Amino acid sequence: MMPSRGYTFDQFLLGSVTAKVLYGTDCPVWTGAYVEESPVQEFTIRNVLCAVDLGPRSHKTVFWAAQIADKFGARLALAHVTTSVELWGPGGASVNPKFKEALVGDASQHLAELQRDTGIKADVFIGSGHVPNVLRQIAVQTKADLLVIDCYPYGGNLRIHGYAIICAVPIPVLSV
Repeated sequence: MMPSRGYTFDQFLLGSVTAKVLYGTDCPVWTGAYVEESPVQEFTIRNVLCAVDLGPRSHKTVFWAAQIADKFGARLALAHVTTSVELWGPGGASVNPKFKEALVGDASQHLAELQRDTGIKADVFIGSGHVPNVLRQIAVQTKADLLVIDCYPYGGNLRIHGYAIICAVPIPVLSV
């Protein structure tokens, strides 16, 4: 278990010990953004949010999240963040409805297959845009107490955003 101090100018220059450990190990790492004055309260896990990038390690990530949810009697939710569906042009941003429908439909199909393959039932949330911000919104919406992500050192969309996710979400993150 490692705290992270979040974004500072020094970390852009020097890096972060937590980020180095996170990306340099194959074992799960429990992290959370460091808060100067954390409210003292009993920590419980009632809602587990599992973010998947639908890559080859998604089954393992869902398995870990389901085990934790089961051990704590918590509710499990799955989340996937697609690429942004906003297109910029004259007059500002617009969304191509067919593009959005295709991305969300493909993600929904893959998440249904993932649930079927793993035998796990969960609420599903699909968003698009900047991964850390979208996951923060989903975490708040689901009242998640823990976020489980795949942060395998070699590849994957969540790996690219892993450290930013840890700093953005207001809850502990288990990177598997």
